[in-house]
Amino acid sequence: IFARNGAIMHVNAGRTLDIGGDVAFINAGGAVPVFENAGTLLKSGGTGTTSWSGKIDSSGTIDLRAGTFQPTGDMTISGPFTVTAPVLLDLGGTNNFAAASNLSGTGTMQVSSGTTTVSGTYGILGQLTLANGVEQFTVPVTIPDLTITNGTFKISGSSAYSSPIFTLPAYTIPVTGGLWLNDANATVVKPHSRRLETPTV
Repeated sequence: IFARNGAIMHVNAGRTLDIGGDVAFINAGGAVPVFENAGTLLKSGGTGTTSWSGKIDSSGTIDLRAGTFQPTGDMTISGPFTVTAPVLLDLGGTNNFAAASNLSGTGTMQVSSGTTTVSGTYGILGQLTLANGVEQFTVPVTIPDLTITNGTFKISGSSAYSSPIFTLPAYTIPVTGGLWLNDANATVVKPHSRRLETPTV
């Protein structure tokens, strides 16, 4: 799908756009095109990558069930966003998961560039990889499997964390970037081992 000059593609409430293969949504020039979703965006097929360089503004449901979904044109999400294994959600650009969003599923997520901010519910059960850019959580969060190879991982808030905010079996500080906790009550927990309690790591 090629879109240009600020074109808008809209999925109405109660309707579904089903992507059955590795189809791309391409910004072909001019003002950034926008995909507005008030219904359901479903990726049901394809084992490769669906790249998406237009902006996504979704108050409806995004349901990823196959392949890799790679949005790079910025996203604003205020509804359910499900990533089901073996799907990889590979994020670039500026992505905001608002307070009303629910990012969940058994798949995996990677931040490859840009800044992704999660202010809603986070329940991804697979690995979260920060390959570059910034991943920021403004709410308490539990991350079963975290890998940071580059970039900056941020937990920020104001006295929001009275319990462990994430767990991980191991953490290695990368050469650039690292782990940034902006809360005196933040805790990092290594399961079945010691607890590190400090606002900065």
